[in-house]
Amino acid sequence: MLEMSIKTIAVPSELKHSYLLHEKNICLSIEEQEKFNPSKLFIYDAAFYAGELTLKPWQDHAEAISALLIEWSALQKQLQESFKNRDLPGAKEPMKKGIGIFIELMHWTNGSPVRLSPQISFEHLSIKPVNVRERLDFILGRPVFYPSYIQLTELMLEMEKLYKKSIAMKKSV
Repeated sequence: MLEMSIKTIAVPSELKHSYLLHEKNICLSIEEQEKFNPSKLFIYDAAFYAGELTLKPWQDHAEAISALLIEWSALQKQLQESFKNRDLPGAKEPMKKGIGIFIELMHWTNGSPVRLSPQISFEHLSIKPVNVRERLDFILGRPVFYPSYIQLTELMLEMEKLYKKSIAMKKSV
């Protein structure tokens, strides 16, 4: 049996957030250092801020963003079911994860690691949806509110289009 080596990384100050990331530590396996894992939020950003040598999905983001979009698609189906059944407690963790995926997608599209603290910052990002600050504040204010789910879905669609547009623009240059 192979023993999996795991690094425990203290959550750096750049990633502390009362709703999205309130844990004290993030675990990163050797396998995750070499092969992208979209299911664990902010692990690569945490490793970067902690000075660990690992993947940097914001630098070579094609595979990582594709994996995030697949992860979102599966999560969206789960959220649709939760809201259809009015299972608001069941929507809490998937919504939290969906918000995290959106934030990773937006930062990584811009070639930047995620920064959540002291406040999620978008000013330095050139590729972002219109009114992203207000829209994300709305979602974070009531994360298990059905209109928040609809808003998150719209933000994800817009961000995916902006990502594809940025790739097309780079190829045409």
